[in-house]
Order: sequence, then C-alpha cells, then structure tokens
Amino acid sequence: EDRYLDIRQRKTRYATLRRIEAEAQAAFDDEEKARKEAQKKYDEAVEKEDEAVKKIEKEAADLEAEYKKKQDKGEVIDSGEVNAMQQMLVLRLVTAKAASEETKQNLKLELEKTNDKIRRDRLQSVARIQNLYKLFSLLIPPLVPLLVGGLVWVRRYIREREGISKTRMKT
Repeated sequence: EDRYLDIRQRKTRYATLRRIEAEAQAAFDDEEKARKEAQKKYDEAVEKEDEAVKKIEKEAADLEAEYKKKQDKGEVIDSGEVNAMQQMLVLRLVTAKAASEETKQNLKLELEKTNDKIRRDRLQSVARIQNLYKLFSLLIPPLVPLLVGGLVWVRRYIREREGISKTRMKT
C-alpha cells in the first residue's frame, strides 16, 4: 500500500528568518572568498621561497657539472678551490633552507591568524544581524498598543473639553 508512505516521510519544518539566513550566507561567501585569497597569497610566498632554494641547488649542481667537465677534459683542478666552493654553496643552501622554513612557518601563522580573523568577522556580522532583529522584535510589538492608547487618550481629552466653557479651562 502506497498511501502510508507520505505520512512516514514528513519532515518537521522549522520557522526561520530568511533574511538572517541570506545575510549569513552572504557573510559565509565573503569568508570563503577572503580565505581563498589568503591561501593563494600563502601559496605564492611559499613557492617563491622554494624557488630561491631550488636556485641555489641548481647553482650547486651546475658548479659540480662544470668541475666534472673540466676533469673529463683533463684540466688541472685545484681541489682546495673545489672544496671551498662546495662548502660555500652548502652553507648558502643550508642557510637558505633554514630561512625558507622560518619564513614558511611565519607565513603559516599569518595565514592562520588571517583565517581566524575572517571567521570572527563573519560570526560578528551574523550576530550583529541577529541582534538587530532581536531589537526589532522587542521594540515593534509595543508600538501598536501604544498608538491605540494614545488615540484613546486624545479622543477622551477632546470629548472632555467639549462641555467645558472657555473661562473654566486652564489652557
């Protein structure tokens, strides 16, 4: 029997404020865009640091290949000069790697701080909108009874003054 299937598949519907949901979605979209931009900047900076290290590694490999060519040709190579150049390149490579790692660590911390700030901004934006609607829900409902009360008071005041002579009124 198919007639019971619709009853079982009903889902409870919760009343929500569509405006708050729309604003929250817009804030979430802004957060995602800012997060992707921050990640892109981080990736570019990391790539730049990696390129600097690769450049030094390539320089070391080129120097090694140059000395090998000279050795294959039978030229006399000063081993002290070769060792000094290799040590200098190794030292440059180690310092470049250490600086690169430190820079990457700093960039990662900066990225995390940026992401946290973006998330906090989004949450504050949503909370601000929710608080605005809470304020509206607090202030608007008493307006109608106050207006009705004011109209009743004005009407009674006018009726009360109708039968009094001008000399007896205080003003």
